[in-house]
Amino acid sequence: MAGLDNGSLISYYYLMKKIVFTILTLTLISVLLISFTGCLMVTLRENSILDRLQANDFSVMQSHSLLPFSDERMQGLRISKCFTAYREDSTIHDEFGGIGTDRWEVSVYYMEDSANATKLVDVLEGVRDELNAHYEKTIESLNLGNVDGMTYPKRYLVYRYNDIVVFGDYQSVSLVRGY
Repeated sequence: MAGLDNGSLISYYYLMKKIVFTILTLTLISVLLISFTGCLMVTLRENSILDRLQANDFSVMQSHSLLPFSDERMQGLRISKCFTAYREDSTIHDEFGGIGTDRWEVSVYYMEDSANATKLVDVLEGVRDELNAHYEKTIESLNLGNVDGMTYPKRYLVYRYNDIVVFGDYQSVSLVRGY
């Protein structure tokens, strides 16, 4: 800079100002693009799940949960969005005297944060354990030949991906997990 005259210094100053402005502008655009892509990925994930469920003949109910929101265990949880999907099953199990199957069902919960997702998983794991205990008792009863008024039970599963919690019968959760 020692050999530069006044005009050169002013030109150098404006050139540096343009370079700094360009770098800041590109940085801002990059940050906004990454944020937009992140939001788009969440939407695409939800849309992908909904498309997969509808392709497999599930009926989707927005803002519904397999465990009712009025249940005291659900109180205080901050759920951003949720939906439940179900499909009637007409399978007949000849090995148990021709009993039918209940419907397939799954709920997907989008939680506000990780702490609420952890709380919901704890609640749903308790419900899962109750339902799976019922499954074991029903299978035992079916194996003993008691089929009166029974339908073939299903095992239940809780799955968590970041702040998304999925709860339902094993096959339906497996379908959702495929995203």
